[in-house]
Amino acid sequence: MVLVEAADGGVMIRHIDPAQAGFWTAEWLEGEREIDEEIARGSTATVYAGTEDFLAHLESVPLADDA
Repeated sequence: MVLVEAADGGVMIRHIDPAQAGFWTAEWLEGEREIDEEIARGSTATVYAGTEDFLAHLESVPLADDA
């Protein structure tokens, strides 16, 4: 599988693993571009060391009914 897209006045051809094809849809790539733009503007996000840290954070956030 290949992805062909315009890039800097030329054409970029990427060989894509078919198992990862969903990550190369136009919608997914647009989301990636939006995230890159947010980072460039200085927006920050929390990065967790792993799934357990992320889930621990979620469990620590009070639900609206608990507030």
